[in-house]
Amino acid sequence: MLATSGEPLRIQLLGPVRVWRDGQEVPLGPPKQRAVLALLASRAGEVVGVDHIIDALWDGDIPQTATNGVHTYVAGLRRALEPGRGRRAAGSILTSVSGGYCLRMDPEQVDATLFARRHARARRARTGEARTRPYGGTRRPSRSGTATRTRGCRAPSPPWSAPGCGTCG
Repeated sequence: MLATSGEPLRIQLLGPVRVWRDGQEVPLGPPKQRAVLALLASRAGEVVGVDHIIDALWDGDIPQTATNGVHTYVAGLRRALEPGRGRRAAGSILTSVSGGYCLRMDPEQVDATLFARRHARARRARTGEARTRPYGGTRRPSRSGTATRTRGCRAPSPPWSAPGCGTCG
């Protein structure tokens, strides 16, 4: 289930951690609270265990109050992300799940996820194009130093061309 508040959120993880709701930046609180959001946003739609959050926040130097700290940071994030939610009402964006928390939103609302998906799609498209069209239809230098098109080229293949490209030579 994704967030149903009607107020779309966008989360920036590339660079400083920031959140926008309807084009307005949302104040997120202290650095560890932002770190909890970053961890949950990087795994949007998945349950992240409290132990995993603790390990990420304190990196081996875990205070006795770590579990309470996580709960406090999550409560602060809930207030920031769902300002209209009642104090004891269940959250629809940041939910408690047995042993952890889940940020229920479309992962594509997180810039890092969107970047990774678009990058992978571009690589697949580029790889597919490279298999069907040498140099992807771009210009490449000829032996004389002038640019030529690979399509319809009748010149012998230069030694630096792709082996067996089938277009030249």
